[in-house]
Amino acid sequence: MKKRIITGRLALLALSMFTLVFSLSACGGNSVDDTGSTPLTILSIEGGKVLVMKPGDAEWTEGTEGMALGVDYKIKTQSGGHAVITFFEGSTIELDSGTEITLTALDLDGTASQIGIEQKIGRTVSRVQALMDPESSYEIETASAIAAVRGTEFYVSVTSSGTTTVGSTEGTVVVEAQGVSVELTAGEHTTVSPGEPPGEPEPDIVRERK
Repeated sequence: MKKRIITGRLALLALSMFTLVFSLSACGGNSVDDTGSTPLTILSIEGGKVLVMKPGDAEWTEGTEGMALGVDYKIKTQSGGHAVITFFEGSTIELDSGTEITLTALDLDGTASQIGIEQKIGRTVSRVQALMDPESSYEIETASAIAAVRGTEFYVSVTSSGTTTVGSTEGTVVVEAQGVSVELTAGEHTTVSPGEPPGEPEPDIVRERK
């Protein structure tokens, strides 16, 4: 039942975003957030408490369902919290409990989109729409690595020490650190320690459900 409710909420959110994008496109403009400066990016709260810190603020405030996010917004899920951020071009990033990220780039120029995320701690799962324009990018940066994709599903996990694990569940992910790049295909992951290059790709361990 919970899965059906979440699916329904995401479908309603996607429909709302499509309607807004369509109406703004008809007027000759790109969809923007409530600041009028960045493409529309929406927060969806799937459980627990989710906190948001706006640029220039010094304190966290409680996030709300359907909240518009902008560049340099920080988002943090507390214990038991879970959130999904839907970007203007259809990609999503899920934040597990105990995760903190910053939206460092949100840009749409014609068909070229740039999405940049800084992940401080915790685990995220990104489902990235295929980037047809060669100028488009989707990157997650941590204290020890940068993960870049052009349309795939992947996860990033960051510990308190900054050690980063990046894994691909679908498609190809390029992970770079210390001037060294490794390419991951579906079912592979790499672990990167601060100040070190990425480790060799290793197969993910698939645990059977009992």
